[in-house]
Amino acid sequence: MVREINIKRHVAVLAIVTLVFIIGVFIGMRQGLDAVSALGQDYESISMSSAMMDTLYLVEDSGMNASESCEVYSSLFERFSSDISDFNHRMWVLEEQLGKRDPALLSLKDKFNTLEVRNYLLLKKVDRVCKENHTVILYFYSNKNYDPERDQGEVIQQVIRKNETIVYHFDTDIPNPSVEMLIKKYQVFVTPSIVVNDKMYSGFQDKEALEKILEGLEE
Repeated sequence: MVREINIKRHVAVLAIVTLVFIIGVFIGMRQGLDAVSALGQDYESISMSSAMMDTLYLVEDSGMNASESCEVYSSLFERFSSDISDFNHRMWVLEEQLGKRDPALLSLKDKFNTLEVRNYLLLKKVDRVCKENHTVILYFYSNKNYDPERDQGEVIQQVIRKNETIVYHFDTDIPNPSVEMLIKKYQVFVTPSIVVNDKMYSGFQDKEALEKILEGLEE
C-alpha cells in the first residue's frame, strides 16, 4: 500500500512538473511572438520615415532646388541611423531567443534589408546633392559561419561614434535581390566583409584594424 501511494505521488509530481514546463514554454513563445510583432510595428514606422526621405528623388526630378531640403534630410538621416542601429540590435536579441532561422524573423529581416539598400542609395544621392560626406559601413555577414569570438558586428559597435557613422547590416543567407546587387557590385566573396565608403575589406576586421580604416578617412 505504501509503495502504491509513493508511485501515485511520483506520478502527481511528474505531472505538475510537466505542466509547469509546458506553461513556461507557452509563455516564452508568447513573449517571443509579441516581441516580433512589436519589432514589425517598428519596421513599419521606420519604413514611413524612409518613404519621407525618398521624396528627395521627386524634388530633384521636378526641377525644384533639392538643396533647400538638405537640412531636413540631414536631420532625418541622423534619426534613421539611430533607428537602424536599434532595430538590428533587437533583431540580434530575438535571434538569440527564437533561433536565427525563425521564419517570422527571416521574413522581417528580408524586408528590412531591402529598406536598408534603398536608404543607402538615397544617402549617396543626398551626399551628392547636399555636398555631405557621411561615413557609411556596409556589413555583410552570414549566420552559417558565425563565430562569437570574431563577431564583426560587435566590433563595429565598439568602434563607431554615434550618429557619425551609418551602418547597414546585410544577411547574405537571405536571397534578397537588392542585397545581391550590392554583393555583385562590391564583389563580396566571404563573410564577414565590410565596405567602408565604397572600399571593400574582405574577412574579419578586428578593433584595431577597423579603427585604422576609419582614422584613414579623416586624414
